[in-house]
Amino acid sequence: MEYKFNWDNGVFAVPDCVADGLKLASGKAMKVIMYMLRFKTDEGICEYLGISEEDLEDSLSFWEQIGVIHKGDNPISVVSVQPPVQTAASAAENISAVIQPRPAKALTGDEIAARVNESEEIRLLCSSVEGTLGRILTFDDQRTLIWIHDHLGLKAEVILMLVNYCTAIGKSNMHYIEKAAVTWSEEGIDDSQKADNKIRILQRNHTLASRCISRMNLNRQLTKKENEIVGSWADADADIELIMNAYDRTVNSTGKVSFPYMNKIMAEWIANGIKTPEEADEYAARNAPKKSSRQGGKNKKSDETPSFDLDLIMEHAKNTSLIS
Repeated sequence: MEYKFNWDNGVFAVPDCVADGLKLASGKAMKVIMYMLRFKTDEGICEYLGISEEDLEDSLSFWEQIGVIHKGDNPISVVSVQPPVQTAASAAENISAVIQPRPAKALTGDEIAARVNESEEIRLLCSSVEGTLGRILTFDDQRTLIWIHDHLGLKAEVILMLVNYCTAIGKSNMHYIEKAAVTWSEEGIDDSQKADNKIRILQRNHTLASRCISRMNLNRQLTKKENEIVGSWADADADIELIMNAYDRTVNSTGKVSFPYMNKIMAEWIANGIKTPEEADEYAARNAPKKSSRQGGKNKKSDETPSFDLDLIMEHAKNTSLIS
């Protein structure tokens, strides 16, 4: 059957590398890249396509990994490169040059299968992660695990500890796991002991953040900056009751929840060794601003004896005849 395209409403360019990624791209990933190529932005994309923020992140991560898009200082943008004019012969000669410099994570299905079959460690890693996540891994999941192991250099046991922690806090999305793995790699967490110490810190911070959300009646998750602030309190072993004291003072002063304002109070208390709400109250009382001398002067003046005798003046007025 012959099909004809409708060109009446305009056209937009699609890079060849998008078509090259068709075999591995999911339906949502294709929707995302088509939207971005058409509208040159990702603004409003989730609502328009009916996808979640995680779906968008996964799709952008996929296209970034195979070299279709890149991140700059501005929001993620589509690479736009004007291809040089080539003859058919020169294009054929350059096919291998275009295909070879592929990002480390862009493994094909056959390459993934081969890697799993040839490496006992990778095979056990994928099997264990499947058990932790409670589902069969997709090729993209396996590709990500292999990339974390081979490219980031994390050992299988470290990856398993990371996956277990992410699952425990309800973040079993592979994109979240990948971002956490990048952070661990940058921090040099390359053995089980370092991983265990890291997880203890993360669990402590996560627990304190959850308690803050609950006690402050926040109907949302903390922002990245707010999590960093709570992390600094956790590092100082701050008690939740002391934090709530700072919270009350913040709301009384500003009329709203403000973590930066709260952090100024907490930072001063931590620097002065304040550990309990009682100590905080005593510290606040000691450092409360004193009444101004001007106001005190007025009160003092009102208590002093007047500079004139009112009774004497009234008596004098009675005994003095009016001048007609």
